[in-house]
This record gives sequence, structure tokens and C-alpha cells, in this order.
Amino acid sequence: MHASRPLFSALFLILALTGFLAGPAHAYRLSTRDLRNLGYLGTYRGFLEGTVGTWNRVRYEETLIGAPAIESPDANGRRVITGPSGRNGFFLTRVSASGNLRRATIRYAYSGTSFNPVYGETMYGSGQKTVQFVRRGYSRVRYEITTNDVFEERSVFDDSLFTFWRLGGSYAR
Repeated sequence: MHASRPLFSALFLILALTGFLAGPAHAYRLSTRDLRNLGYLGTYRGFLEGTVGTWNRVRYEETLIGAPAIESPDANGRRVITGPSGRNGFFLTRVSASGNLRRATIRYAYSGTSFNPVYGETMYGSGQKTVQFVRRGYSRVRYEITTNDVFEERSVFDDSLFTFWRLGGSYAR
């Protein structure tokens, strides 16, 4: 019975130190300055995959995407994004940013209305984009991101879907 007490004490000490050294895994709200100071903002190179669809008045023409790409996550408030038809723009607005030293997530939302001359109708854009950051290593820090991007362009008159994309990517710098 006495031999198990030192073993239990040593095991408790190891678990306590491991928990102490791991650091907190809490996600905090992050500002643009926080994202910049933690090193998450910048240009990432990687690979983008997914589907882009456009309505040709009979059926959807879906194009599979699989290509090298560059992603530069923007932590600022809002920017204009061109829809899949390439003729009209919608807003991409940052909704939230949270994380810590090792991981962070920025969430964006698509919104706005725009006249699409290809279809001759006013459209509204909706969807979301999520960018997840991971910081790896200590002496040689490496930043990686994954993206998930869903966008739909619909008629304001009857809510018909005209164009969409569903894309995902993995990038590093």
C-alpha cells in the first residue's frame, strides 16, 4: 500500500506539469491588431478545390475546380467580391474573429444585391466563408490555413438560384 503512494504522487506531478505547460486552449475575440501581432495575416499559397455552378436557362453547368491558389485573408470590415458570372459584385463582410496563439478562425458573410446583366435580373448574394488558421512549431513557426467558402446568387423576384460556388482550400506560408 505504501509503494503505490509514491507512484500516485509522481503520476499526479507529471499530469499537473503537462497541463501547465500545454497552456490554455480558450478562444478569445481577436481584433485586426491581434491577428496581425499573432502573425496570422499575410499571403498563403496552396490548393483550391470545389464546384462552381451557373444556370444556362436549361440546367446548371457545374465546373469542378482543382488548382493552385493564393489566399490573403483580410481582417478588415468589408470588401466587394465578384460573383461566379463575373458581372456583378457582392459584399464580403467580416462577422467575427476568435482564437489564441495556436489557432484562430475568421468568419465572413456574403450579402448585398446587384444587377446581373447576363440574366437581366437583380440578384442577392448570400453565403459564408470560414478561414481557420493553425500555427505550428516554436523555433521555426509555420502558418497553415484551411478555407470553406459557400456562395449563392439568387433572384430577388422569385428566389431562383442562378450561380453558386462551394469551395475549400488548404494553404501554407
